Amino acid sequence: KDDFPDIDTQAIREGLEKAGIVDGQLVDETALENDPFIQQVMGDVETLTGGNPPEPGKASGKQSEIDKSNAVNYHISFNEAENTGKGFAPKEKFRQNVEAIRTLEKIESERRTATPEEQEVLAKYVGWGGLADAFDSSKANWANEYQELKSLLSPEEYASARESTLNAHYTSPVIIQAIYDAVGKMGFARGNVLDPAAGIGNFYGCLPEEMKGSRLYGAELDGITGRIAKQLYPHADIQITGFENTTYPNDFFDVA
Repeated sequence: KDDFPDIDTQAIREGLEKAGIVDGQLVDETALENDPFIQQVMGDVETLTGGNPPEPGKASGKQSEIDKSNAVNYHISFNEAENTGKGFAPKEKFRQNVEAIRTLEKIESERRTATPEEQEVLAKYVGWGGLADAFDSSKANWANEYQELKSLLSPEEYASARESTLNAHYTSPVIIQAIYDAVGKMGFARGNVLDPAAGIGNFYGCLPEEMKGSRLYGAELDGITGRIAKQLYPHADIQITGFENTTYPNDFFDVA
C-alpha cells in the first residue's frame, strides 16, 4: 500500500524504469546516462566546475539517443510461426541474410529505428547455420556468394559468421509458443523475461498477448544477430555479449 495518496507512485515507477532503474536496481546504465534529468544535472556540474556543459540532447562526449517513441516490438504471427524456415533452399537463406544485413546497416547509418516494413526483412535473418559452403572458397557454385560476404562483412564479422555455421540455429517459433503455453499454465502472467541466448529475438516476438506487460531482457554473443534483435525489439533490453558478461542483477528474472 502506498503511504502518499496524492503522489502518482505508478508514474514515478514508470519514469524510473525508463531511466534504467527497476525495483530499486540499476539495470540499464546507458538509459540512466541518457535520461534528460541526469544530463541536465551533469551539465550543471560541468558548468559549476569550470567545464563546458553538453550540447542540448547530448550527454558528455556521447551521441544523442535514438528516438524510440514511435518504435514497436515485432510480433510473429501464428502463420509466420508455422512457416518459419520451411521450404527455403540454402541460397535463398543466404540471400535473405544478406538483405537483412544491408537493411540493418542502412538503418544504423541513418541513426533511427526500423520501420515495420524493414522489420519484416530483418525477421527473415536465419543466421549462418548450415551455410558453410558460403564461406568455402573451394566451392565453385558458391563463388559469388563467397566474394559477396567477404566484401559485405568486416573481418571480425566474417570470422564470427564463419564460426557460427555449426551452431547458429534459432529456436522455432512453434516450440517457443509451446513453452509459453507451459509457463502460462504454471501461473505466469507478467514479469521479467530473460532469453540468455536471444538470437534475433524469436522468444520476444512470440510473447502471448496476455503476457504483454512483461519486461524483456536478453544476451546475444554475435554482433550482427544482436543488432538485428535490437531493431526488431527496440523496447527489449538486449546486451550484445555472452550472458556471463551481462550486467543484470541476480535473482531478477521470473522466466528464463
